Amino acid sequence: MALHRRLRVLVFLVSLCAAAWAPQADGYELLAVDFDSGDMYGVSIGDASLTPLGSTGLTGFGSLELSPDGTLYGFTTGLGSDPNPPTLYDIDLGTFVPTTIGPLNQGSIFDGSLVFASTGTVYATNGGYVLAPTLLTIDMLTGEATVVGTISVNGDKRHDVNAMAWRSDGMLVGLDRVTNSLLAINPNDATATVIAPLAFPNGVVGGVGGMVIIDGIGYFSTSGPNDFIPGTNSLYRFDPFSGSTTLVGSFDGTITGSGIGGLALVPEPATLALLAVGGLALVRRKRRA
Repeated sequence: MALHRRLRVLVFLVSLCAAAWAPQADGYELLAVDFDSGDMYGVSIGDASLTPLGSTGLTGFGSLELSPDGTLYGFTTGLGSDPNPPTLYDIDLGTFVPTTIGPLNQGSIFDGSLVFASTGTVYATNGGYVLAPTLLTIDMLTGEATVVGTISVNGDKRHDVNAMAWRSDGMLVGLDRVTNSLLAINPNDATATVIAPLAFPNGVVGGVGGMVIIDGIGYFSTSGPNDFIPGTNSLYRFDPFSGSTTLVGSFDGTITGSGIGGLALVPEPATLALLAVGGLALVRRKRRA
């Protein structure tokens, strides 16, 4: 009977996780954070429609990333001299309440682009047209950031990468505001090449944004109408190798400020089910102890 009760609990936990986070049921496949307010949204990759989910309560969230184990992370941007300097957070997937991991130790941090590589290394970007655009690695236990190198294309360091994702060939794909193009960035030394200029007029990327790649298909968001460098305030689909880009839809009417500061995948129901199984196993071990 005890075994049957445990099985019923397990089935309940798995079904609860699947019901709560199945993208098809909720109508969205991505998570997004508003740079100005810290509000969280679900984003549909079919039409860019937004579903309000809650809020982190923090401003200046410049990145979102879902780790392989299903943990949501992000970090705030800004001046190192601020009372609350740029900091890495672990974000609760149920309440979106952030828990501080630690400050990023590079002084002022701009942009975002938190990316988990298949090797286990976590990358981010900083800087821009004035400050040298740097590729960083992040210690996810402390928030400590280490410089890999300056992002440059044939020696040209005039770049501002405000979104990034991991490509299947081991390269990073970056969304560059300055050249209005997609870059392929070498994670070993930060050297980069242009994949393709974006098929829009200059200026549409803007100062903030987010990016993910799902099963070989990329998605990126551009900054809002009231950002310090305005963008088209939209979601785009793109090919990570050719750079071919298609408009998915606009965020106008809902996102009215600086724009979406980061995109992340919605956790797969199976991932959360495994977490539930792990939690049940932990309870069993504690009881036996």
